[in-house]
Amino acid sequence: MNVAEIRKEFPHTREMIYLEHAAVSPLPVRTVQAMHEFLDKRHFSPAKFDEENIENLAKLRRKLARLIQAESEHSIALVPNTSTGINIFAQGFPFQPGDHILIPSIEFPSNVYPYLNLQTKGVQVDFLSVPGREITRELIEPHFTLQTRALAISFVQFTNGFRANLKELADFCHGRGALLVVDGIQGVGALQINVADWGVDFLSVGGYKWMLSPMGTGFLYVAPALLEKITPVFASWLSVENPSKLLDFQLKFLDSAQRFEIATTNFLGFRGMLASLELFLEIGPEVIQERILHLSGFLVEKLQGIGATVLSPTREDQRSGIITFSILEDDQPLHQALLKKKLFLSYRLKNLRAAPHFYNTEEELQAVVDELRKQRH
Repeated sequence: MNVAEIRKEFPHTREMIYLEHAAVSPLPVRTVQAMHEFLDKRHFSPAKFDEENIENLAKLRRKLARLIQAESEHSIALVPNTSTGINIFAQGFPFQPGDHILIPSIEFPSNVYPYLNLQTKGVQVDFLSVPGREITRELIEPHFTLQTRALAISFVQFTNGFRANLKELADFCHGRGALLVVDGIQGVGALQINVADWGVDFLSVGGYKWMLSPMGTGFLYVAPALLEKITPVFASWLSVENPSKLLDFQLKFLDSAQRFEIATTNFLGFRGMLASLELFLEIGPEVIQERILHLSGFLVEKLQGIGATVLSPTREDQRSGIITFSILEDDQPLHQALLKKKLFLSYRLKNLRAAPHFYNTEEELQAVVDELRKQRH
């Protein structure tokens, strides 16, 4: 990876050190340019469902399928955010009264409230206590029952950056007749994922974090065997077969995940997402993962060197791009001091959270650690 060349896509690096990719990411230059081109065309010509826009959406689905190693683009639907995708599953799957859903207690609310909303239908939702950093099969197994229908879990936990072994969890769930449903927003874009080989049943991802994409862009993946079992909660004129037959009202949903897409979509945002995704695929997901794990490992070593308490897993197979750490009892004063120096980390649950992306450098991470050492004393 030619980091110096890639950093030309991120001009903000000339003015700040940005390590908040687990919150909101900056947009690459090419992404902004693509969106400007879209707006210029919209400005100087009538708005319409033109062939270029439709083909860009089709191209985006194909590239997303390639990124997560799905069976095909027919398993991909474009949605505005993670919550929408999870709600599509929660409301569309035929849960019955007495069914059981298991959720780790440290999940982000987007992966919780859609399931709590099912309690009005008699579905039981249980929270799995997570006493340490890891969420493993051994921790989960005692909490499965004969009524457990799904394990809802994040690929990467937003609190401590723990990366779940999705293949192991999928094998376990399938052996118990349950589904593995994944919130992928903190992992996809940073880490490789193979939904087909790993056996992920459903995945929902927002694009504005690690995927370096505009707000209001995201996607879902549904395994082919699960597609027909999820009933679309909403129907639109573009989610059915033969939409051009405007007065032939036949509610026959598309035989792909596009059945979950609702008519006119965020063409502008998805045009930007396509440009960002092309950057990811040019570099290579495996190269990006290697770079991010190198940076997070480098940061762990340097933080431990100044006596910080690293709250994230340190094993490479469990580590991600998120490194959460603590220096004071409450790190808010340190967070404010860093902001004044244009060093951007997140402050979560009284701790500091760093999330470097592939374009960040070791020198930037060292500068942050040096400032933390200075502020501490």
